[in-house]
Amino acid sequence: MKINSLKLKLTIQLLFISILLLSVFSFTSYFILENLIDSSIDSEINKKKSIIEKLIQQKDLIQDIDILKDDDIEIVIHDKNGKVVYKTIHDLNTTKKLYEITKKLKENTIESVKIGKNTYRLTHFTIDNYHVIIFKNMDRAIKILDTYNDVLILLYFLTLIFTNGFIYFIVEKNLKNINKLYNDIKEISILDLKPIDSNKYSKEFKEIIEIFNKLLNHIKESYKKEKEFVMTLSHEIKTPITTILADIDITLRKERKKEDYIEALKNIRELAVYMLNIFNVLKNLYISKENFYPNYKSVNLNQVINKVLKMFESDINEKKLSVFIDVDESLNIQTDEVMFQQILQNIASNAIKFNKHSGKLTIKSQKEGNNIKITVSDTGVGISKQELKNIFNEFYKSYNSEGLGLGLSIVKIYSDLLDIKVNIHSQEGEGTTVELILS
Repeated sequence: MKINSLKLKLTIQLLFISILLLSVFSFTSYFILENLIDSSIDSEINKKKSIIEKLIQQKDLIQDIDILKDDDIEIVIHDKNGKVVYKTIHDLNTTKKLYEITKKLKENTIESVKIGKNTYRLTHFTIDNYHVIIFKNMDRAIKILDTYNDVLILLYFLTLIFTNGFIYFIVEKNLKNINKLYNDIKEISILDLKPIDSNKYSKEFKEIIEIFNKLLNHIKESYKKEKEFVMTLSHEIKTPITTILADIDITLRKERKKEDYIEALKNIRELAVYMLNIFNVLKNLYISKENFYPNYKSVNLNQVINKVLKMFESDINEKKLSVFIDVDESLNIQTDEVMFQQILQNIASNAIKFNKHSGKLTIKSQKEGNNIKITVSDTGVGISKQELKNIFNEFYKSYNSEGLGLGLSIVKIYSDLLDIKVNIHSQEGEGTTVELILS
């Protein structure tokens, strides 16, 4: 069965590790204690063996052997015929069995043997026609080991229960950061791509959050670009679409000659191509801005002005504006045609929209050294000095304007890309003049 809960996974893994460590500790400690007890008894047996060997060498074994009686170590000595000549144990059956067992055991080695319910640790050796058996009852040591084993098992399970609770507490505490992070991420919306404060978290989480915030900033930038693209595109194609609709309405108002319909369709096609070009320019500008380069070519200034004014023909007629153009018909400029037309379109749109009824719209061009200066003047409401400071800011709208406030910000973007200097001179109630200086 697949476990999907991180909390459960961590708890099980840590519990498994704790069981493994506790088991290793328990078995190791029991093994060490058992070896310590055996080593202690073996040391006592070897001491007695050394004393007996010394007594045999001095021919004082039988006379002085009783000095060993007060010890826990038992001794049984047989002569060469197997007759018991000395013993400290009174159980004849045990004495007999011990003798029989030692016949099968290697001399001078210490081993544990079981006789009935009792366990003995013993060694045996033959010296000067004596067969000596030295041994000790292990029952007391076994009881100690059994008691230790019982205590160890009890401590094992108590420690396991405590460890399990502690592990769960630690896992729960550390996963609070994940729950907190989950809640912080859940609060993020496309309308508010606010980065997460990484200072609230530990170092490991802080690094993850910083990476997440970088990703969030990329998303934020992408969303901003997409939003700007849609808003700018909407703003830029509004005038061509309005012109197309006006041409269609005028054409359909009454029966016309075939040539008139063809002319109307040509105008509509020209505007549709223009809108497609606008879309391509904006797509390159906003989606691949770092690799965007204007498409420079020779453009007839007079033709561009006529195209722009044709778009606003109905607005000009509605306001009964007088239009004056003072531009050399043969004047060509090196620029991106679509972007430059959009610059003029946005400037002309404001000049018409904010002009007085029966006012004037003047477009002039003149050479100033190596530069060409184009001016668009109106007799409209004008702009205050305070508003002139913010006029190029995106979405900025003056108190008497309508729309999105994108027109002049788009002019600024395109003019910067085309290296065109833009100056605006205005006075409230007297009109506005926009200068475009092409180098």
